[in-house]
Amino acid sequence: YTIVHKLLDLQANKTYYYRIYVEGAPGRYLRVDPPYQAKTAPYHDTERVIRVAFGSCARFQEDGLQPIWRSVIESSPDLFLWLGDTAYGDSEFPQFLAEEYRRQRDVPSLQPLLQSVSQLAIWNDHDYGLSDYDRTHPRRDQALEIFRNYWANPAYGTMRHPGVYFKYSYGSVDFFFLDGRFYRDPNEHPPSKYKTQLGNAQREWLREGLWKSRAPFKVLVSAGGWSRGKGPGGDSWSAFLDERDSLFAYIQDNEIEGVVLLSGDTHTGELNAIPWSHEGGYDFYEFVSSPLTLASEDDSEERDPEVRIRTPYDGGPNFGLLEFGGGVTPTLTFR
Repeated sequence: YTIVHKLLDLQANKTYYYRIYVEGAPGRYLRVDPPYQAKTAPYHDTERVIRVAFGSCARFQEDGLQPIWRSVIESSPDLFLWLGDTAYGDSEFPQFLAEEYRRQRDVPSLQPLLQSVSQLAIWNDHDYGLSDYDRTHPRRDQALEIFRNYWANPAYGTMRHPGVYFKYSYGSVDFFFLDGRFYRDPNEHPPSKYKTQLGNAQREWLREGLWKSRAPFKVLVSAGGWSRGKGPGGDSWSAFLDERDSLFAYIQDNEIEGVVLLSGDTHTGELNAIPWSHEGGYDFYEFVSSPLTLASEDDSEERDPEVRIRTPYDGGPNFGLLEFGGGVTPTLTFR
């Protein structure tokens, strides 16, 4: 039940209004709706403030009303980023994943956001397959096809190495969305320089993209947390510290500036830091938002990130908001 329309020759930084017609007539259940709208990305050298909202873990089974979306709309974001677990299919079979996407898309409070704000997404384990699933998923290609049906990302990996990873530039910000599932080794594999979450092709794609980027900010978007907080074998970068630290060393060695980290999954809102200035680079700040619709976890004190900047927010559903300011001295504010 999905259709893809490709709109070409659009102008930058412009709001377009549209309606949906079926065989020349307004859609039967859409006749009374006001026109929908979509705003294209601004020029790369824009100096205006860019507002980007993000979140993860939207489980329809736990909350069919999802009032969080009213607050997201009130924040007036230019973009909304889904950082995985966008639906809880929890199945190897693609028809169940598709059914949960349909249920999530039917949430009334979500409609204004879908109809007016551009959406970009990656997956995590629950919308990829089963909990903590990795490259051993027997139907991962079918899961990717379902994902492509429901998310209009600008790319899905590369032709030779598919996935949900892609780069997206919005104004003066380059976003690198990462696929932490399709090529992921099992979490329980012992640490080594060969153990990978990204896979060789995606890792080289990311390094090349960072090296070429001239944006003041380069945002690395990951479903799982970047910190060591979940410990060895945890379902996050904590199980792939050799690969993570190799990436950070590459950023340092090539003097790549302005890299910041986003993640979700932990069912708390967090602001952490991964020290790297002692290595001759700069410290990496990680902004975390989760969940969108679930209760908060009560185990945040048990996790041990490298540096916890603020006490985690465990008051229930939450979303993150980034504000990028341009000009001579670019700024980034996280709420």
